Parts: sequence; C-alpha cells; structure tokens
Amino acid sequence: MRRSKFKKPEKLSPENFTLLHDALAYLSPKQRLVVYLRYWDNMTIQEIARYIGQSWNSTDMMLDGAVNHLRVRIIQLTHAREESALLNQFCAMAA
Repeated sequence: MRRSKFKKPEKLSPENFTLLHDALAYLSPKQRLVVYLRYWDNMTIQEIARYIGQSWNSTDMMLDGAVNHLRVRIIQLTHAREESALLNQFCAMAA
C-alpha cells in the first residue's frame, strides 16, 4: 500500500491554521473529506474511492479539483489580508 509523500505538519502557525481553515470552508463536504483522508490520514486514492463509494478516476478528479480550489482560495485570502493590512497602514499614516 503506497502512502502519501506529503507529511502532515506537526504544527501550523496560528495565521496559517486560520488561512487553511478559512480556505477549507469553501470546499464542499465531500471535497473536504477527500482532502482530509488523503493528506491527514494518508489514504491512497484507491482506499478513498472505496471508502466514499466512487470510482478511482472520479475520486482522483475530485481531489485534484479540491486541491486546485484550495490553492486559489489561499491566494485570494492572502491577497485580501495583505490589501487590508496595507490599507490600514495607509489610513494610519494619513490620519
């Protein structure tokens, strides 16, 4: 049985934990489950497919889509937070 090459982080910074939590909230419950099973429980795609009752291909596509959504959402959330921080600094300087 092949296990993931990714290692679950032992500890996330509070900022990164909040960012990941917020990004995961945008996924569907099934996408969140697939991401959790793959990266936290280190299940293979085949094991996940059996667990959720889907084909291997369908499960692989769902995981790929979920990871892509996470990437995009994390980038969007990061940019929004940076813009907000810059705006706050600008307002503080202008006051």
